[in-house]
Amino acid sequence: MLFDFWSDVRCAVRKLVSTPSFSLVVVATLALSIAVNTTMFSAIDAILFQPMQARNPEQLVAIFSSTTEPAPFKSSSFLDYLDIKDSATDVFSGLAAYTLDTADLKLGARAQHIAVGFVSGNYFSVLGIQPFLGRAFSPNEDELSNPQPLAILSSSLWRSEFAADPGIVGRPIRLNNQSFTVIGVLDDRYSRVRHFFHVDLFVPATAKDLLFEQHNLVSREATQFFLIGRLAPGVRLAPAQAKLNLIAEELHRQSPKIWTNERGQPATITALRERDARVPPQARTGVMAFSVFLLAIVAMVLFVACSNLASLFLARALDRESEIAVRMALGSTRFRLIRQLLTESLILSAVGTTVALVLTDLASRLLTAYRPPTEIALGLDLRIDYRVLLFTLFITLLTTMLFGLAPALHATRPDIVSALRDTAATGHSRRFSLRKLLIIAEVAASFVLLVPAGLFLRSLQSFEAFDLGFNRDHLALVTMTLPAEKYSAARGDLPPIFSPRIMRLSPHFLRPVVVA
Repeated sequence: MLFDFWSDVRCAVRKLVSTPSFSLVVVATLALSIAVNTTMFSAIDAILFQPMQARNPEQLVAIFSSTTEPAPFKSSSFLDYLDIKDSATDVFSGLAAYTLDTADLKLGARAQHIAVGFVSGNYFSVLGIQPFLGRAFSPNEDELSNPQPLAILSSSLWRSEFAADPGIVGRPIRLNNQSFTVIGVLDDRYSRVRHFFHVDLFVPATAKDLLFEQHNLVSREATQFFLIGRLAPGVRLAPAQAKLNLIAEELHRQSPKIWTNERGQPATITALRERDARVPPQARTGVMAFSVFLLAIVAMVLFVACSNLASLFLARALDRESEIAVRMALGSTRFRLIRQLLTESLILSAVGTTVALVLTDLASRLLTAYRPPTEIALGLDLRIDYRVLLFTLFITLLTTMLFGLAPALHATRPDIVSALRDTAATGHSRRFSLRKLLIIAEVAASFVLLVPAGLFLRSLQSFEAFDLGFNRDHLALVTMTLPAEKYSAARGDLPPIFSPRIMRLSPHFLRPVVVA
């Protein structure tokens, strides 16, 4: 069997090399279609299914409260975090808090706007990660009474702004005109919060008061922190949720005004697996449906490519009718000929998949390097891992069957000699029926793809031409940072749109957009 397989491979390689144009077209079509599918799967996998870069990520849970709205998946105050952490030691081996904001990093004569992660002192120990330079924060470095001006850099910020200086640990930097001491440098794989928001720099949670010159961490209304916990050994999610229910009842008794939501109901605390909480849970169903829709679109692209390739293989089989007829006349079985033709398809699929992986890696690097014009950039990990490789292997086998098997079966039908005689006599063969069917399917699938694409482009054109009611020429949008304790909508300092409720949800600053 090994000898026959090797013989099939050598024969297939000789045949493919003898028709370079055909081989190049097949490889290019396969590479592009597989790369599109693999890149899309890699992006969806990175958002929804990829394990978090942490020790034993299956033990991590996200914890939400509903103090500000009836919806159960909201952030918590720092005081709530402290109470929950101290009361749930029997179900959580560790509980940490984090939030995300922006600050200005002064670099000589210029300043750079960066994303800053404000984390509790035990954040890195709960996740089980450590900086590769220096050290992480300690639990006693997030005390409300003694905020510590310490900072941990991401490796990308360390390389881009500090020239990867190994002596950066211990040096001071300036954030919002405040001096902070660098104590470590963290790998970019771990420099993310909520799994896919990239953080340039981490500081202790209590240092937020130093950066924004206010003391809102002692207010239970300042619900700005997200909580992440690690289940204690042997503890499952259900007992942890039961414990959180008891803690919520106790907090409601202690602070009934704060722990009553806007509908007058007692606020709740909800625990979800970290993987299930990356996308806002209330939007998870929609995100999953949209992800399936995107995969269906790229799968249709693959189907169109396979239909095209199957048509090419059928056309090629017409040119090889005499060769196949001679082989069958000399005693070759139909199974042997099908295996030979499938070997050619498999070799082309292998080469196309190899090129597709290269294109996928290139596309992943481009997507990772792309920084949209937002204050906080996404930090998706789009590297090719074993899940992406397994998906690519599945796609390879599927495409081999789709464009290789049907033409092989059709080209090696037992009545091939009579089919040749009929073709010579009538100049016509029913063999074109399968080709016509493939062309119809290909045109139909292409139509399904082109219509939504045309509607999408038309929507973009309409959006661009939308009348805003004023002349947009020579206008710029400027983002301003206004300390909430100095500006008040009640005093008339801010437009009415900045209501006290918004100030409560984001108490340290507001970002109105003005026209310059």
